[in-house]
Amino acid sequence: INPSSRLTIIKVDEPARRKAGIIVPDINTLLDKLKNEEKVI
Repeated sequence: INPSSRLTIIKVDEPARRKAGIIVPDINTLLDKLKNEEKVI
């Protein structure tokens, strides 16, 4: 058994920056935004 690593790290990058989120007043507003604006649901 050869315990040495066979993987080589080529490059490490930071993840892309996310845009700021929003605060919604209630669950109905959240669901409406997800369905109609973001097209997630």
